[in-house]
Amino acid sequence: MSEKTEQMGLDTTDDPAASLPDRSGILAALATYCGLAGGMIFVALTLTTVVSICARWFLGTPIPGDFELIEIGTSLGVFMALPYAQLVGAHVIVDIATEGMPARGKALLDALASLMFGAFMGVLTWRLYHGLQDMLLGRDSTMILQIPLWSTFPVIIASTFLTVLVCGYTTGRHLKRAFG
Repeated sequence: MSEKTEQMGLDTTDDPAASLPDRSGILAALATYCGLAGGMIFVALTLTTVVSICARWFLGTPIPGDFELIEIGTSLGVFMALPYAQLVGAHVIVDIATEGMPARGKALLDALASLMFGAFMGVLTWRLYHGLQDMLLGRDSTMILQIPLWSTFPVIIASTFLTVLVCGYTTGRHLKRAFG
């Protein structure tokens, strides 16, 4: 078992799904489903792009509002992937400065990083909520497809709130790893 795998508290059996952290709770299930939905959005965006390019090439006209769909879908996909990425420790980590640190020190730094990310996501959730209120008052929409700009905010707010909860869980998991 590698040191990184041990630090994350991951199992290294032959089952790839077993390498994930505890998946038994509702929080892990919500984060997993949210991440899967975000991934499916990216697959749909890829297909939309391919169809639009082919339509532009063969028919001389793209899918109307394709760039609006890509913008909206990208924001949804990214925010929906955050809870799962936090749960499984998939965020980018620069560990050059911590290579020689004992496991306890690394676990404490991981706990601090999870706590700070959770605080940031908490502030972001709060500000997105207020942004939603402004969007509802303004009734703005996209230029071509007339999709209301507020329409993605509820899903994004739910995703950022779920990320805050997952950050709380991962902070606790890292602290448990640090202090046994």
